[in-house]
Order: sequence, then C-alpha cells, then structure tokens
Amino acid sequence: MNCSKVQENLSAFLDNELTASDMTAIKAHLIRCSECRQERDRLEKIGSSLRSLPPLQVPPEFEYQLFARIKSQTTQIGSKRLINWKTVLVPICTLVLGIIISPLLIPNSDSPTTVAETP
Repeated sequence: MNCSKVQENLSAFLDNELTASDMTAIKAHLIRCSECRQERDRLEKIGSSLRSLPPLQVPPEFEYQLFARIKSQTTQIGSKRLINWKTVLVPICTLVLGIIISPLLIPNSDSPTTVAETP
C-alpha cells in the first residue's frame, strides 16, 4: 500500500473500520514509513484531545429551535421552487396556447376572399 492510500485511510484505521486485510497492509506500511507514522501519531493526538474535552451542554430549547429553523428553511426553499416553477410554466403555457389558437384567429390567406357587392 502506498503513502497516499494509507494516509487516506488512517482515520478509519484508527477507528478499526477497515477490513482485516487493509488493517494488516496499513500496519505493515507504518512499520516501514516514518512519514505515515507521524501522520498516524498526529491523528491519534487529535483524537485523544477531543476525547478529553468535557461533554458539550446544550440548552433544553436547542432541539426545538433547531427543528423550527430547519422547517422554516424547508418551507422557504419549497416556496422558492414553486415561484420559479410558475415563472417558467406561465410563459410556456402562453406560448403553446398561442400556437394552438393563432390559426383560428388569423384568416387563411390561401383561400380567396370574396367581396360582397352592394346593389
């Protein structure tokens, strides 16, 4: 396994999320490669630092406010899509209707016109 592939998978390696064969290949690579070992050590320190942080305390109303905001955003997105849809649909319908109706409203120039004579 090359350095690029190892470094791409180091996080999953540290979390034991890889197949047994990938874990073995990365372990073998880390024995030979000091650069990838340094990257592994750096990721381990970051993980250790994050695990040592106290749990985050969120206010009790946080969940309600979050879902209300998501619902608001979703409604706005939905209404914008509807407006854009109407903006496109109205001119298209008008054009199609005009194409269908125009032959009925415009006299046919191929047929001879007769003028009534007055006595």
